[in-house]
Amino acid sequence: MLNKNSLRFKTTLFVIVFAFALTASLLTTLFFSSRERIRSRSQQQVNFYADLFARNSVGEIEKCTSEIDALKLQLRFSPISPQMLSKQGAHAENPIENFVIGYPQKYAFLLVHQPDWPGVLRARAIKVFGGTVKAELIWTADSMWLSPKVGIKRKDLDKRFATVDGQIRYISAMDGKANISIQAAISIGFLLDKILREMNLPPEIEPVVTDTNGIVLYARKQSLLRQFIQRVDPEIAEALALIRPTKRGQERNSFILAARKLDTPAMFVVFRKNMSPEISRLWGTLARMTLFAAFILVIMLFVTQIILRRMTATFRHMESAAARVADGDFSQKIAVERKDEIGLLIHAFNEMVDRLNESYHSLRQVNVELEKKIDELTQTRAELSQKQRLALIGETISKISHEIQNKIGGVSIWVQNLEMQLQGNENTRVYLDEMNSALNSFMEMLANFKRFYREPQLVKSDVVVSQLIDAIVYQFNEEIKAKNLRITISNRVHTSICADAGQLEKALMNIFLNALYFSPNGGAIDITVKEEDGCQIISIADEGPGVSAAAMSKLFQPFFTTKASGSGLGLAIAHNVVRAHGGELLCEQREQGGAVFSIKIPHEGKDENSDCRG
Repeated sequence: MLNKNSLRFKTTLFVIVFAFALTASLLTTLFFSSRERIRSRSQQQVNFYADLFARNSVGEIEKCTSEIDALKLQLRFSPISPQMLSKQGAHAENPIENFVIGYPQKYAFLLVHQPDWPGVLRARAIKVFGGTVKAELIWTADSMWLSPKVGIKRKDLDKRFATVDGQIRYISAMDGKANISIQAAISIGFLLDKILREMNLPPEIEPVVTDTNGIVLYARKQSLLRQFIQRVDPEIAEALALIRPTKRGQERNSFILAARKLDTPAMFVVFRKNMSPEISRLWGTLARMTLFAAFILVIMLFVTQIILRRMTATFRHMESAAARVADGDFSQKIAVERKDEIGLLIHAFNEMVDRLNESYHSLRQVNVELEKKIDELTQTRAELSQKQRLALIGETISKISHEIQNKIGGVSIWVQNLEMQLQGNENTRVYLDEMNSALNSFMEMLANFKRFYREPQLVKSDVVVSQLIDAIVYQFNEEIKAKNLRITISNRVHTSICADAGQLEKALMNIFLNALYFSPNGGAIDITVKEEDGCQIISIADEGPGVSAAAMSKLFQPFFTTKASGSGLGLAIAHNVVRAHGGELLCEQREQGGAVFSIKIPHEGKDENSDCRG
């Protein structure tokens, strides 16, 4: 240990303190200056996009008014009668029909009125079978013109624009030149999508648009739509309340916000940028600079040690030997012969190294044994925790399933009563059969839930696997014939294993059904039973699409499935059953295509609950 009054200690301490203070001041200055640049750049961004949105929205609204006015001019110079409007199909002489077909998504509907018409014409675009767009023209009463559900309230008739039910309502009323009134319902979602898409908005900038009442009209999060902004996002609501003519952005935590008020139509828009990614990258840069500064500090200390290391040869040898001993090299000793107190210190140091060497080897052996014990304890604890969690979940699901089964039992009784009362009605019979099938499927799914979350209770006996496979193939003979599949069973082994016949049959059935589902029509399923290393190995191979690398790691997890329908518990239950027998369930890709599921069950599976011979 260095003396605090020594030159070596003072020099080393000075280098460390100076380097730390210099590094800390530089990094602090860099952090705050960089953060201010990020904040300033982010503020410019949100203000730019807010102003751009305001300009583009005005342009889009003007484009809509031009389109409506153009339609109005067409109707003015090419009048059409109510009889022409009653014709089906788009015609060049029907500008209203052509207009709604030309803008099927932009305009939700049009209300067109002329004094000599029998009422108000409501026109909108609809999709028919095959995706074809056609116009729907409906005559309504004159009162519909002022109905709040389809039009604008009477008090708003003096305004050209209003926001109603998520739509922008534009009125082109009668004037001295044209005796025609048109009210257009413009889709806000379509209009805002178009504006934002043309702006090429970066993903870190989030737009939110509300009406004057604070109801969200547009947001990336669909859950915010039609909600009061004060309830779902108070931060944005506060930004809307603080709109000032200066148009300055407002900072909230790691967010920069810019809000604008649009006059036509009356709406509010807020652009919010999350600065967290840039701040995180800044912290990463500072961390790398800190590591570099630490590296430079180590070099400085190393140079300082080289300059000061020539103080005495004895101390140099002692420092080198002590450093090597600290690194675990106990073969190093100080080869310096002295008769003074330093010689006694060196002799004591060498004896300490010998004893440390002996203690190190003993401790190393103890550590190896301790690590093995810890690994065993960790594995045992993990298995116990897993079993406890599954037991708790299984008990909960069992209680819930019991209540559900009681309710389903009552429904089944009513279905049976309906079957008895409506025996002669074949149409009703079809529906009742579907209801019975759905109830049975739901009961089977509940049974699978309970079966998975309960530790399998095995009642073992002597089981011949080949017989189980024959029974499964026979049970699904109709499904096999329907897909014209070839079933091949090779290497039959007629020796028995000690297993739970019912549980093992269920596991084999789940795997066989999986192969049956994915096998193409006219394909083949190969089943092999063989003996190997004191185990029976049952392999079921299909010619289906196989299992992707991404799905392979999650194949035996509960609720994971690649089928169009299914609970995702079949393979998970099979995996639990095989593990309960002390075996393994593996899946591999076939070279010629398809997947191979292999079950490996050991012969020595007898326990206190078994009826196995031997």
